[in-house]
Parts: sequence; C-alpha cells; structure tokens
Amino acid sequence: MKILYGIQGTGNGHITRSSKIIHRLKKLGCDVDILISGKFHQIDISHDIKFNFKGFNFSHNSDGSINKVKTFFDNSLYQFIKDTRLDLSEYDKIITDFEPITSWAAKFQNREIWGVGNQYSFLSKKTPRPKSKSFIGEFVLKHMAPVTNPIGLHFEPYDDFINYPIIRDDLIVVTKSNLGHYTVYLPNFNLISILDKVTKFPKIKFHIFSNEVKSTLIYKNCQINPPNKDKFLISLTSSHGVITTGGFQTTSEALWCGKKLLVIPIVGQYEQLCNVESLTNLGVMSGTLETISSFLILSDNVKLKWKDPTDKIIKEIIE
Repeated sequence: MKILYGIQGTGNGHITRSSKIIHRLKKLGCDVDILISGKFHQIDISHDIKFNFKGFNFSHNSDGSINKVKTFFDNSLYQFIKDTRLDLSEYDKIITDFEPITSWAAKFQNREIWGVGNQYSFLSKKTPRPKSKSFIGEFVLKHMAPVTNPIGLHFEPYDDFINYPIIRDDLIVVTKSNLGHYTVYLPNFNLISILDKVTKFPKIKFHIFSNEVKSTLIYKNCQINPPNKDKFLISLTSSHGVITTGGFQTTSEALWCGKKLLVIPIVGQYEQLCNVESLTNLGVMSGTLETISSFLILSDNVKLKWKDPTDKIIKEIIE
C-alpha cells in the first residue's frame, strides 16, 4: 500500500505524533511518502521527506502573540494554490496531520483523505471552546485542512470520532521521577522574557528549551538548552512540573507523566485557547508569564491516564 502523509511543520507536536504513526505504517509494510509544509518545527522527523513546501507560517511578536500583519505578508496564496496541484494518482491512501497542501490537493482531485490531529476534534460541537468564540478561529479549524474522514485527538473523547492523545513510545516506556526542577518550553516567547520571570526564584531550578541558543548554557538557576527531543524527554520525565504553551502534544505528555502543569496559550491562536478550556476543566492552571509565581506555590498536578490510540487509528485507516 502506498501512502502520502502530509505533516504540518509549524509545531513540534505534529512531527512527534506523525513520526510514530509513520513508523508503525512502515512496519506493516506500507510505502510512505512524506510531505511537510511550514518552517517553525525544531526537531527532526526521523524519516526521509519527499516533498517540502513553505506552506502557511505564523509570525510572533516578542510577547508571544501572533503578528497578524507579518503573518499575512509572509505567506503567498498564489504559491499555496500552485503547490496543491500535486498529483495524487499514485497513492492508495492519503493522510494529513492538519497539513493544508495535502488536504486541498485531495479535495481538488476528489480523493478520500484521513485527517489525524487535535484540530479535527473541533469539528464536533461537543468539544469545549472558550466562552468567547472566534469566528475566524472556528473557520480556520474547520476549513484550513479539510478531510473526508476526521480522526480527532483530545484530552477526553468528547465525540465518537475523537481519541485520546498519541504518546511517543519512548515516553511510554521511560521511568518517571521527580528531581525537583521545572521544564519550560515556550517557543513563542523570547528567552529574556522567560529568564526575567524564573530567575526571581533562585532556589528553584528550571530547564528552559529555546531555539535562541545553540548549546546548553547555565545562567543562575536555569539550564538553557537548544531544542532536542531526547534531552527534553529526560527533563520532562524527571521534572516536578512543566510550563508550556497551550499546544496539544507537550501538554498531553505532561499529563501522561502526571506532572504539575502551567499552560500559557499563544495570544491570537484560537486552537490553544480551546485546549486551555479543556485543560482548566480538568484542573490545570493557565495564565501568563506573570502566573508562574502562583503556579510554583499553589498548583497541584493532574493525574490522567489513557491507552495510547495509535494502533486503533492505523487500523481504522488501512483496513
């Protein structure tokens, strides 16, 4: 069976879960071609990539919010439409992790396509949203990467087509511990803004992962690391708590490990605000960089366990 797998490259979570599914598909004997678009992922996919497109990318301000003007001018609708002319005739199955070129190519060629990801859970009205809905945000979630067969992922199965999060294999088997530090992954904030907050607590150690450094540095009570999935795994699984954005994958991994969790959603990214609504319903603390002090003192960890749905999802797609 020949498969085209499209991956949204604007976040590490898309890479992480897609890599696991692709690995399982290859073990089953499938021939998988990978298409990736977007340039803001910070980890390797661990598979050969056949198609690499610019796609759509978000630009951020120094305070972590989305720069809408720069985002608009940095993206080309003409190039996007040109890229969607990709010939899909050689593929038996087409899968996308919210990657729009693959989705629209399939739509234009009247092909069946499976969509796997957190975003597809929002096709259900049962999935939690903020009290103040965003018309544009809802439109993007429903139409940016359309599919014929949605397979949603979320913290709870709010509808019959929604599954619990996919967790990478190395995280499932690794031993969890608590060495007292906090793991910080806030890629939309500049490093200085983060250091300004966490260095106010000199007795607490922080492991910060930032693309602003090329090698590991020690600054006061902080260990600052470049993005690295192996080091991040070690830091997260041995941490006391995690401070991250409202992105789906890292928050899922923190919950899987039973870690104390603070989520700081990217301003203007509606999907993250929706995720935060679900997380706060589960008892997770959310806020801003200013919330870190309260989080360190008051917040408790949320215990949530589930069975990894990867095999179930693959069976649904290929059988």
